[in-house]
Amino acid sequence: MSGTLPDINSIFNWLLNLNGIVFPFKNCWVFLAFIAIRLQTDKFNSSFVFIKNKTGAIAVGSWCFLFSFVCAAMSFIPQDVKFGTAVYDQQLVMNLFSVFVLFGAGFIMPLLARLERSRLHIIEKKTLN
Repeated sequence: MSGTLPDINSIFNWLLNLNGIVFPFKNCWVFLAFIAIRLQTDKFNSSFVFIKNKTGAIAVGSWCFLFSFVCAAMSFIPQDVKFGTAVYDQQLVMNLFSVFVLFGAGFIMPLLARLERSRLHIIEKKTLN
């Protein structure tokens, strides 16, 4: 898809902007995991706790998650092109499509690994019998 952009400089800038979309979304997962762990402190014991107050920790984690999510959602907007042009529309579609493909691969890969492990486990059982 990026090969349809006008020149190599446009491709490079688009890839940099795509990185600016993916990283904040990655941080959203980190903050979501932080919140989930703090909600279940009885299951996860640690000698070091960043914020001792559970409610305060969840509030800070929620604020960080919300801030990162809003910034990531706003970064879908193309930065280097004029609004309303064909290149703007093309980069917007490419941003949306690329992020959904990357996150889709992130969801599919663990499923494929689990399927492969179960298949290998079945093969091992057959060879032992």
